[in-house]
Amino acid sequence: MRLYIRNVIFLIMMISLVAAGSGFGFAEGSEEPPSDQNEEESSVFPDVDPGYWAKEDIEAMYQLGAFRVKEGEPFRPYDPVTRAEFIHMMLVAKGITPIPGMVRQSFADVTQDDWFYPYVETAYSLGITNGKSSGENRYFKPDDPMTRQEVIVMAIRARGDFWTARSMNWQKASQILSPFKDQHQLADWGRKPMALAVQVKMARGYQEEDGSLTLRPDYLTTRAEAASFIYRGIYKPRQELQKIEIDGIPIFYKEVKSMEATAYTTGETGVGYWTATDMYVRKGIVAVDPNVIPYGTHLYVENYGFAVAADRGSAIKNNKIDLYVPTLQEAYQFGRQYDVKVYILD
Repeated sequence: MRLYIRNVIFLIMMISLVAAGSGFGFAEGSEEPPSDQNEEESSVFPDVDPGYWAKEDIEAMYQLGAFRVKEGEPFRPYDPVTRAEFIHMMLVAKGITPIPGMVRQSFADVTQDDWFYPYVETAYSLGITNGKSSGENRYFKPDDPMTRQEVIVMAIRARGDFWTARSMNWQKASQILSPFKDQHQLADWGRKPMALAVQVKMARGYQEEDGSLTLRPDYLTTRAEAASFIYRGIYKPRQELQKIEIDGIPIFYKEVKSMEATAYTTGETGVGYWTATDMYVRKGIVAVDPNVIPYGTHLYVENYGFAVAADRGSAIKNNKIDLYVPTLQEAYQFGRQYDVKVYILD
């Protein structure tokens, strides 16, 4: 358990940010922001006290069904969040329900018997996680704890902003990160996402006792931090979306487009295994005109499922979309379909 002491100025800043609801970031410490709650108020979890800084966010996430823990059981707020737990929390908060009957195994260490299987596979379809390759296999590492820069990268992807981060030039990223004295500790893959997170106030950093600002990119993220981070940054924006139910699956979306759809697969002329955005092709990858649907945007495509705009094609212009399917036979069977409803989720 790590407890950090903030100075009074930073406490005031954090309290005002939380009260204003501006962005989201990490917050923990032995000197926690005072709570307006009555100290006599009961808590859902015995190890989350009524005055605990993240109590409201934790209990709100509990009501959404984001935790595999029952009322009255310990929540373990200071334990590091695992990759499986984080993916589960994030998809629940985003309002994405795995489609029943999913049968595939994308990762060598995730099987259909695992409770997190449908969430990991759905996140993979959406490009929220790509796993880690080792030899001929791909691994998810479900029990690994997550560092803060890993959390930021995954959250940027979950919000549909990974291409925005990737398109940022290195000079701009360095300028944004320059106030933080430990920004050199960021991995190359974490610099641009962290810069975007700072720019849009997803991450605010920490003021140390010597007055310097830090990001603490390699610190492990606790379950309490993850719950608060996701609730404020993923769930709250969802409240502004429209909702429709399709085949029993709730879909939260910004807008819906009627598009002309085709299907493609590897093995066709000119089709490789990597997309224009450097994602490995799989079910859920779709090609779009990025001037119509930006790369990284999450979608729900009628009669196809959840998807991410991650590729392009020479014939995919304007109101057309090309859906990846596993086999050539499925691509032929799909043919060309008109007036396919495509729900924009981000």
